[in-house]
Amino acid sequence: MPAALRYGHLFDGLAGELDHAMVGRQLLKRVTSATIWHINSDEPRIRDHNTEYNPPGLYQPDAFRSSDHDPLVIGLTLPG
Repeated sequence: MPAALRYGHLFDGLAGELDHAMVGRQLLKRVTSATIWHINSDEPRIRDHNTEYNPPGLYQPDAFRSSDHDPLVIGLTLPG
């Protein structure tokens, strides 16, 4: 992932990486991909998961703006 897209949290106009994933040697063999799913930090505060800042009519019980951090998505090949 390009450095400009490696952020998972925005605060006062600053972007950063706060969340990480760690795997051991055995699990690392099964990792196929890893990325940051930009569904929270880029969403406006008016759609915030914390309804203290948004009109109740705009709240949606979906993945978008469900946190103030973007989730990590890790692809794995699992034994079948």
